[in-house]
Amino acid sequence: MEALTFGLTVAVIGMSIVFIELIFLVFIIKGISWATCSFGQKKNKIEAAEIETCAVIPEQSGISEEEVVVISAAIAHLLTGRTRIKTITRKPGIGLNPWTMAGSMEIMQARQI
Repeated sequence: MEALTFGLTVAVIGMSIVFIELIFLVFIIKGISWATCSFGQKKNKIEAAEIETCAVIPEQSGISEEEVVVISAAIAHLLTGRTRIKTITRKPGIGLNPWTMAGSMEIMQARQI
């Protein structure tokens, strides 16, 4: 009986120490996350301000207006990470080799989660 009491006491003390250490680690990780997020937001604001000063005129650069919009959306997503894709349209596979299309489909299916 004495061995059972001793074993239970050691188990409770060990589990308590592990639980307290895990809580301590959570606070450390939250602190690091908070510090990096606040640093990253300042960096993104500075970069966004620099990007807003640049203007691309599609007619002079030889890039269509649609391409400028897509590139701008990609940059906005990289800076903020809060961009959502609303619609995706599929381009018809005119002139593509069936083997190329099959390889592309295989790669896309491998990337699905």
